[in-house]
Amino acid sequence: MLNIRKHSLSRFPILMKKLSFLMITITLITLTGCTIKPQIQPWLQDTWTIVTDTIPYSWELNLAGLGPDESLEQTVSEDTLVIKKTFEDHSDHVFIDRQSWSNYLDIQNDIIPGNIVRFAGTVKALDAAAGNHYYQVATIDELKIIWQPTQTEVENMIEKYGYCETDNDCTGIYGQCPLSCQIAINKKYQTTVEKIITNFRNHQSPQCTYKCMEIKKVSCDNYKCVAE
Repeated sequence: MLNIRKHSLSRFPILMKKLSFLMITITLITLTGCTIKPQIQPWLQDTWTIVTDTIPYSWELNLAGLGPDESLEQTVSEDTLVIKKTFEDHSDHVFIDRQSWSNYLDIQNDIIPGNIVRFAGTVKALDAAAGNHYYQVATIDELKIIWQPTQTEVENMIEKYGYCETDNDCTGIYGQCPLSCQIAINKKYQTTVEKIITNFRNHQSPQCTYKCMEIKKVSCDNYKCVAE
């Protein structure tokens, strides 16, 4: 009887070692992700937070401008290029820092609001508000101008830059054929609007010409700059 008991006690440490090995193995399998779990894509998450993983992104987008003034995005830095894709119920806002976009686009000839760019690369999802999605570009495979805005698109952009609160916000500039002669805008965006007009005019017929009457007065009427 004594011998049997001694034999059982001698096997006890071996059993404990095997049990410990089994528990360690199960723990390692769990930690290394070998268990099957459904994967949720970052852009399908219900709650948008900063996502560290990059996702592929490829689209034709409207070039909104550079920095907060030209893009009307008040939350981006001055060196950030903003391009957008507008859908029926929301817009994608894609932000590219200068170090990245300067290898593909020229600041004088290409960085003009309204130009259409083809972008392909990877992005990080930042946040979402009122259905709008915000992305930070991580890598660029393609970024180039493929189309200039139509006359209607140019006129709509100019109108957006005409917002004012007082007469002192406004200034007058002269358009180029076939746009309006007298254009009243917020003086803060004068350089941007002039680039939009010149870019549009460079792609029109040289036979389109006219002479404009002098702008005598510019005022703010119901939050809109008006030239007289």
